[in-house]
Amino acid sequence: MGFLKDTDGIARSLKADKDITYRYADSDVATYLPTNVANIGGANLTLTGAVIAGVQNITGPGAVNLTSLLTQITTTGADAFSLANGTVGQIKMISLVGYGGNATLTPTTFSNGTQIVFNSLNDTVTMIYGANGWVTMALQGAIQS
Repeated sequence: MGFLKDTDGIARSLKADKDITYRYADSDVATYLPTNVANIGGANLTLTGAVIAGVQNITGPGAVNLTSLLTQITTTGADAFSLANGTVGQIKMISLVGYGGNATLTPTTFSNGTQIVFNSLNDTVTMIYGANGWVTMALQGAIQS
């Protein structure tokens, strides 16, 4: 007997007139759904321990991605960086980790101005995307204008 995963995420028998229930042990659940992975679909989430986020490393000018929580920039001169619009509620952190000149970040939609300039090693910004674009939550050393 075979099964197909339907669009609603439920596995159904290939024989339409058969109802099948699979009962499994807690150890099976741990194998397929480790405790450090969650897809909670909008419910509250409580975490214990470290949160390890994805990191993008950029050397030279370019686009800051929307798929990593942290982007680390190394400049090779006076470099320009862009940041596209995000998703409401999205958080993005950007830090200058290698200094070869100033880094100028220009978000597509920026609620606090038009750009952020990173002019010293370890300048960092943390932003959240809201209804009016990217909003600065924290600014360490960088200059917003």
